[in-house]
Amino acid sequence: MRQLADIRSRRDITLLTVSKRIGVRSKQSVLDLENSDNPTIRSVLKYAEALGVGIELNINRCHVLPVFNHAGGVGKSTTTRDLGYALAELFNFRVLLIDADSQANLTEMFGLNPAQIPLDQTINHIWETEELSFPEPVKVTEKLHLVPSQLEISGLELSIPTVINGQNLLSSALKSVREQYDFVLIDCPPSVGQVTMSCLLAGDAMIVPTPPKEKTMGGLPRVFKVLNICKKSNPNYRIALFVTTRFVRNVHSTDEGYYEEIAPVLKKYGPVSQPIGERTLFEDAWQNRKSILQYRPDSEAAREVITVTEELLASLNVQVNVNE
Repeated sequence: MRQLADIRSRRDITLLTVSKRIGVRSKQSVLDLENSDNPTIRSVLKYAEALGVGIELNINRCHVLPVFNHAGGVGKSTTTRDLGYALAELFNFRVLLIDADSQANLTEMFGLNPAQIPLDQTINHIWETEELSFPEPVKVTEKLHLVPSQLEISGLELSIPTVINGQNLLSSALKSVREQYDFVLIDCPPSVGQVTMSCLLAGDAMIVPTPPKEKTMGGLPRVFKVLNICKKSNPNYRIALFVTTRFVRNVHSTDEGYYEEIAPVLKKYGPVSQPIGERTLFEDAWQNRKSILQYRPDSEAAREVITVTEELLASLNVQVNVNE
């Protein structure tokens, strides 16, 4: 793979598009790169200096983000759907969503019938084909694509251990599509198993939907345990954002007090988002097979999702492209 994807130069400017493979983690200005130890960057800067030209560097990197909590009912699929839609349709990024949960909630949210999805169109394709390849995604919109799911991918829990290096095959398969997307969001199963670990190991950082409820907080110790496992293969692995979901705002709710109590603890592991309120609008959007941003773009719920998307981008140090 060429490390310099495109070089166009004239006397006053040289535009370089440098792939993530040269070790740069996000879009940065040339001033951030002048002291880089990367030999490719240093040689390019030296060459440009000799020519007496200015340089603008655009660093392209795909962020692979598993969405996981070791608990059900935390808003995992809803978070994946709405963040993915916001990134693609409001912030103008190329986004791939992967439904890795055999419950296929994310698939249904986009109006697809899991019972009609061929098994080779799911992630099952990665482990069942002789040559490593990635399934063809469904085009939801021009910038938002989906690898759907169906019930039979649950069989991967038994088949992944029988494949050499099985837990790392998803990561390997994603390499063939990383250049096509800015973000890949993976809706993981709600418990730790072979599929979940494959998804987590394929990622760069995880998103953790976290309702401020004592019951759902019980899954976090397991989240921290798998975080440490992922760090062994990637020391930079981290929690990109705790997304505060299903937040109830009324005089009878304890959510606000619990949020204020638990947020400082969670911040030791990663940033904590502003709350996304518990609203019937999310269920209505699901019933209408739409993102909340499509169903009620003028609602407070939609504004909260946009705020959380901005917080995610800030956590990843990603330059925002607003789609007007």
